[in-house]
Amino acid sequence: MKSKVKVALMDYTPDPEQKIVAIAKLSHGGDPFKIYSKKEIEIFINKLIDWKHFSVFEHASATFYIKGISLNCSHQFVRHRLFSYLQKSRRYCADDPNFIIPDSLKNNKDVEDLFKKSLNLYNNLIANGIEPEDARFILPTATETELIVTGNFREFMHFLKLRLDKHAQWEIREVANQIFGYLKRVAPIIFNEGNITKYEWNWKIKE
Repeated sequence: MKSKVKVALMDYTPDPEQKIVAIAKLSHGGDPFKIYSKKEIEIFINKLIDWKHFSVFEHASATFYIKGISLNCSHQFVRHRLFSYLQKSRRYCADDPNFIIPDSLKNNKDVEDLFKKSLNLYNNLIANGIEPEDARFILPTATETELIVTGNFREFMHFLKLRLDKHAQWEIREVANQIFGYLKRVAPIIFNEGNITKYEWNWKIKE
C-alpha cells in the first residue's frame, strides 16, 4: 500500500547536540556557553546515552506537521502525553472527510459501501441542520486528520523506541520512520539506528 502519510519538520532547536552537551557538563562545573568540537560532542552524547542520563535531552525540541493519518493513528499518538498537539478540527472545517483504508480492507464491497454510507449520512445530517460537532459522531476512526506535534528530544527518543518497533501498528510506524529521518539529519549523534536500542522504556506495545 502506498502510504498517504506525510511528515514535515517545521522547527527545531538550533545546534541541538552542542546545546545538550553544554548543559549536561554544567552538572560537573562546566561552562554552559563553551563551544565543543564535533568529536567532543559525539563522545559525550554517547556517554550520556550509555549512562542513561536522559533528562538533559529535554533541553532540545522539534515541531512536526503530520498529514494523511487516520483518527485511529492520532489516538495512538496522544498516548505520548508529553508531546504538545494541535489537531485539525472537524467542527470548523467544511471539507468532506477522506478515509485511510488499509490494504486488508480494500476491494471489499461491504467495507466500501460502509464508508460511502457513513460519508453520505454525515453530509445528509449537516444538510438537515445538524451541527458538524454532532454529525461527526458517525464518522469512523478511519477518517483522515492532520496534526502538529511538538516535543523534546527525550520524548521523541521514547516515541521512536516504541513506534519503530516491528510490533507497532503500520500507520504510526510510518509516521515514526519519517520523523526519524528528519531527526537523523538535525541530530545524527543522538538519533541513529545504533542508539535506538539504548533508549529508555523498553516495554512492548499492542496498539
